[in-house]
Amino acid sequence: MSVLRVNKITNEAGTGPVEFTNGVSFPEGVAIPSDLAINTTGVVTATNLVTTNVYVTGVVTATTFVGNGSQMTSVPGTPSGKVIALHLIS
Repeated sequence: MSVLRVNKITNEAGTGPVEFTNGVSFPEGVAIPSDLAINTTGVVTATNLVTTNVYVTGVVTATTFVGNGSQMTSVPGTPSGKVIALHLIS
């Protein structure tokens, strides 16, 4: 395997990011730079993704979500009154 050492990589025109047509892998435990943008159509697979400001159109599947979810929008749920009524009935 060869090693490529560079300071910066841009697209062919020198005006933007590089397109990785066959994917990118980061070794476990290696920090990804904070200015890295993941712009993809398809599937992103991550064992552990710690980040802020995630914007997703489509489906997010996870084993667990961490946090109280108070800032999540457009999430269907059961109104408080119905939950209380169900608790009293059962």
